[in-house]
Amino acid sequence: MGFYEDQNQCVEDLFSVSGKPAVHTPYGGEPVNCTVILSVEGEPTGEDRLGTADQLRGELRVRESEVPSPMAHDVFEIDGETWAVVRPLGRSAGMWILEVGRS
Repeated sequence: MGFYEDQNQCVEDLFSVSGKPAVHTPYGGEPVNCTVILSVEGEPTGEDRLGTADQLRGELRVRESEVPSPMAHDVFEIDGETWAVVRPLGRSAGMWILEVGRS
């Protein structure tokens, strides 16, 4: 196996071990099933100074083959919770890394 085949196998192994089923709905589009890895640190702290509820933030990884071009305002439903894409952070080894938020 060459470098790219090894890299693709590592991505597949990562998603088979750590991935969760999700539904991706592109902004203005139709829902599509996919597998994601969601990393969340901390919990929302309540309300900020203006009385607005804090948003829980996280990083989401999704295979580029399942979600070819994620954008801000796309939505992922994971374990019954809705996470909105804040912005794409980058692309690496056949997957997207996205900043997501949940109110």
